[in-house]
Formats: sequence, C-alpha cells, structure tokens
Amino acid sequence: MADKYDYLTKTKKEERNHIIKIGDKNIRSSIEYNPRPNSPKNLFKYHACNEHSLSALKENEIWASNPSSFNDPFDCSPQLWEGRLFPFGEIKEILKLVLLSEQVDSCKNNNQLRELFFNTIKDFIGIYCLNEGRNEELFWAYYGDDHKGIKIKYKQKILSRFWETAPLKLEYLELDELINQRMKVNRNLSRNFHKIFPQLIRWVTVKKKTWVHESEWRYIFWVSPSDQESRKQRYPRNAIKSITLGYKFFESSNVQYIHSGVFKHVFEIKEGCGNNQINYHLEILNFLKDHSDYPLYQIALDENMKLYPQQIYINEINDSVVTIFREFPPEQLKVMDAKV
Repeated sequence: MADKYDYLTKTKKEERNHIIKIGDKNIRSSIEYNPRPNSPKNLFKYHACNEHSLSALKENEIWASNPSSFNDPFDCSPQLWEGRLFPFGEIKEILKLVLLSEQVDSCKNNNQLRELFFNTIKDFIGIYCLNEGRNEELFWAYYGDDHKGIKIKYKQKILSRFWETAPLKLEYLELDELINQRMKVNRNLSRNFHKIFPQLIRWVTVKKKTWVHESEWRYIFWVSPSDQESRKQRYPRNAIKSITLGYKFFESSNVQYIHSGVFKHVFEIKEGCGNNQINYHLEILNFLKDHSDYPLYQIALDENMKLYPQQIYINEINDSVVTIFREFPPEQLKVMDAKV
C-alpha cells in the first residue's frame, strides 16, 4: 500500500495538486490539474547527431537529466524556496546522512544551507523533457543542432504505460508570480522528510514565462546519485511513431540527383579511430535503414517558404554512399527530371 502526500498550489489561471505516492519499491509522481489540460497524444524530442542520440535509438533508452544541467538559471533554482523558513538545524542533520559533516557545518546561514540542500537533492532527480510539437522552427534551432539533427515523435500513452507515470505539464509564470509561489518548508522536516516530495514536483514543473513557447512536458524519475546508469531509462521500440531528419541533415554530404526522386549522398569518412572519427549522421542512417518500420521524414522548404515534413525512404547504403528516395508531386518530378 503506497503512502500518498500532496501539495496544493494556486495561480490566477489554474489550481494544481502535486501528488507523490511512496510504495515499497518506487515513488510515483503526478499532478491533478484544475482545469485539466488535454494530454498530448504525441510528444517530441529533438537531438543533435552524436553518440547520445545514436545510443538513444540503438539501445532504446533515454537519459534522465540532472536539473543542474539545464540552461535556464531560473529552472529548478534553490531561490524558488523560501530561505528564511528553512529549518536550519533539521536540514543539517539530514544532509549529514549523505555529505561530510565539515561540508554541512560550513554553512553559516539559511541561504547557504538551502543552496547545499538543493544542489544535493538534484542528484536524486532525473528529468526527461519533451514538447507538444509547436514552434518547430525554434526547436530545430535550439535543440536540433541548427536543423542538422533529428526529431523523434513518441506515442505518449505507450511511454507512460511503460514507465508507469504520466508526463507533467510545466507551468510558466512571470517573475513576480514565481516569487509569490516560493515553496515553504515544513518546520518538522526531519521527522516528515517524505512530505517535501510533492513540493519537489512543484519545483521541477514551473518555469519563467519567457519559455512558454516551448509547451514542455516532463517525465520525472527518482535515481541513485551513486549510480549514473540509473539515469538511463529504457522505452519500448513501439513507442516511436516516426523520425524526422532536420533540413540540414545532409549538409555535410556531397549530393547528386539521379532521377525520379532518387538522390545519392556521399559522406566523408575520416581515417583513424576513436569517437571523433565517427560520422554520426551516417551511423543514424544505417540504424534507420535496419528499422524501416519507423516512418521517416526530412524537413523541406516549399515555394511559399514554409517548412514541411517530406517522406523519404532509404534505398541503399554502401559504405559511405546513401541512396535516398524522396516523395515529390508528379509535376515537380517532371521539372526535376528534365534538368538531369
């Protein structure tokens, strides 16, 4: 039987109840919303082409990031907690269970102690960030390596069922709202440490309104700080709905149009060994050829200056030579073929 703890927050737009259920084997996180948002059928992740994105595809696993790695200083900041209300003595005793006493005793005031506490607690939290698919042009630039990477489209229900947890929708607040929403710590924290968990969920699901265009959802995992492998979370292969290559994915290859929508791309393979010599674009294409059950697209640009997903098929890969078939309207193919 799981123990349930919650933490209620209210803003002008909505009310949220952040819930934690602590069982014998796991901790499950959820939020009850009022009004309730529509859960997206699909969630999207943008990657640069590197060893991490290749591993995510080949090993069907994701990396649950430490909040300290985020690029926004307002995201998961200790300052979102009311420092004056921190129970100085009780927090010190908790920290001494996982840190050196000298390190804890060096904190001279509540703000220093708060900083140490949340820099420590971050090591227990893993976050996987996805979005609803809006503002695609910006995401390709932000996270898709300036349109040279890939986008994975996930089926949300399959991920949630496999991970036994739902994605949590971020709330975007103005700076004064963030300050007014600061979490206040229970004075009996050492005896009721589990009661802070729902507040941690609130902490990792609120961001400054500057980022509202990202429409982000997060999966939260509880990980072992001594085992970085625990940040790797596997997912079922059928959770992937499709994969899209960026507009500039083939930028580093020499391209030749053959005929009837068929293109030949020749990638450069450097001599030598080591990770620096791997062409990850080519390695990802090799993976996708072996997994042709994933619908494959590439972002293209039409005559009206609009980006759109063009379906493509990998016909053949021979060493560094990749033959791609692209779908074009018949009238456009006639014009293209007449120029060959």
